[in-house]
Amino acid sequence: MFDRSVYENFLLNVPGCVGFFNPPITLKSGRPGHWYIDMRQVLGSIESLQKLGKFVYALCMDIGLKPDYFLGVPQGAVPLGEELNRLIDYKKPSEIPAAILRSGQKAHGKPENKYSVGPLIPNSHIVLIEDVSTTGGSS
Repeated sequence: MFDRSVYENFLLNVPGCVGFFNPPITLKSGRPGHWYIDMRQVLGSIESLQKLGKFVYALCMDIGLKPDYFLGVPQGAVPLGEELNRLIDYKKPSEIPAAILRSGQKAHGKPENKYSVGPLIPNSHIVLIEDVSTTGGSS
């Protein structure tokens, strides 16, 4: 089960993960922001990535999200998407694609490789994972 207080303490104890600003900073979107959560800071170790994966997975299960697979937004959320796919326990590992999204459209090659490395399965239920929470614009 997802434990919000344990999760919040985890985030607050990862250096640089949570930021609060007064005056606000200018976000990549150009908008001002008084806060951000940068999950890329969790990539400092496999241990912290695995802990984050367990939190996100538990939350998904608690709210009834059982996707066919997870995809991380390039580039920063790709490791978390891969970690979440390893945690799926309601499907056989052979049924879970090892696909990752490309950061941009590929101009040549097979059409099925235009937006991903590895197969994206049509009509799949996918949870898209973002690595930085500000405006959600990159998703």
